[in-house]
Amino acid sequence: MRNSTHQPHRNQTGAADRIAALIQPRPFSDPHSDTTQAASADFSHVDLFSHAPQRSPIQRRWAVSEANELPEPEAQLARETAWSLAPPTPPLVQRQSAPPAIQRKKENEAPLSQIQGLPMYALLPKLLTLPSEVLSDEAAGGFVGGPRLVTAMRTVKAKGTAWLDFATAHNGELAALPTDQIGDIIRFLGAPQEARYFKADQFDGRFDGAVDPAKALVTLFFRVKFQVAEGARFGAAAAGTPAWEKETQAGLQQFKADFKRVVEESWSNKGTVQPACPIGAIRSFQTKVVVTVVESGEHKLIHIFSDSAEGRSNMGAEGNLQVSDNQAKNETKQVTDPTGRHPEQVTNKQIPAAHEFGHAIGLKHPHCPGGDDNCYGVTAEERRDIMGAGDKVQVIKRNGKVIHDDFMAFERIAERWGKDVLPGALAKCNQWSAG
Repeated sequence: MRNSTHQPHRNQTGAADRIAALIQPRPFSDPHSDTTQAASADFSHVDLFSHAPQRSPIQRRWAVSEANELPEPEAQLARETAWSLAPPTPPLVQRQSAPPAIQRKKENEAPLSQIQGLPMYALLPKLLTLPSEVLSDEAAGGFVGGPRLVTAMRTVKAKGTAWLDFATAHNGELAALPTDQIGDIIRFLGAPQEARYFKADQFDGRFDGAVDPAKALVTLFFRVKFQVAEGARFGAAAAGTPAWEKETQAGLQQFKADFKRVVEESWSNKGTVQPACPIGAIRSFQTKVVVTVVESGEHKLIHIFSDSAEGRSNMGAEGNLQVSDNQAKNETKQVTDPTGRHPEQVTNKQIPAAHEFGHAIGLKHPHCPGGDDNCYGVTAEERRDIMGAGDKVQVIKRNGKVIHDDFMAFERIAERWGKDVLPGALAKCNQWSAG
């Protein structure tokens, strides 16, 4: 939970009706819950099914002044969930146009219908023999065979593309398939026999993972859906006005692009994970994060609030970020060395969204798991950590013992891979740590 803030508003009737479906009013969620949502496929222009995220019950939010008068631990909980209620503003909704009609050619349905029930390993080569006009008719594929057939058609059209590039572009679709069918797809695209793609159910629903041993690479896939909270402002225009709507549309698109950029840059290629002993030629795996912004099948739903002096950005059951959380912020703090005897002033820079992403994939603060300021770090090493108040992705040790590990999610992916591919005597090597 990064020490930055947001300020939601009361639900109101009389919504501005010029935008519809882009923004949804949100029930308040519990920022302390680690519940995540199940993945499903996201097929861009083929409207095959929808996904409705679960909602958490409405809870009372304490004011900071009230929290200070409560006994601990109730005061700590209240401070971390503090809200400041502002004057009502109309909720933002999106102008909704009629969806485009799905165009399909009926003559393309018959050849697809004849093969769509085949096992994936047999379906892919059969699709490869079809004319390009049939293979490109995803509307016909969706009509006769649903999402599975559409994914198979896209796989065949991508023949010659590196399998990991296809997984990066279509990870939401892969995650909707059974594990054996994912294996059929990536091997059809040329993945080595030991390559694997793992769905979020292997990692508490927080992320998907892939291992390409040929590239010595572990990739963490994170799908996120954004909703703008009622009254959130990306600019100076008054809420409910046409200028406000325009600012919000543009601001949301920029926020999505910036979130993807800052998270991938902050977490990718920051180090390696290595097994307990060499696995053939494999000594270590490089680490990478891929963020995909989706409208369904997300690992995390995140609400965007205006900048505010109350509350905190957090990654509970549903995440909360402020409009400025993709921008770097500086902090100067007095810390000590590990002995506690030598104080010094240190200045750190951090992008709050990159910090909150760490919470979304399961990481805690480096000094302690709570939201107290000391939990962000009391030493310079702790404070500069990306899960403290800095930007460094690292492992912190005390007396030779690991007390904080920012590479934990990558290690989990590598270990899951090792369970599949390391037989017999090599199983002892399947213990991973940051290199």
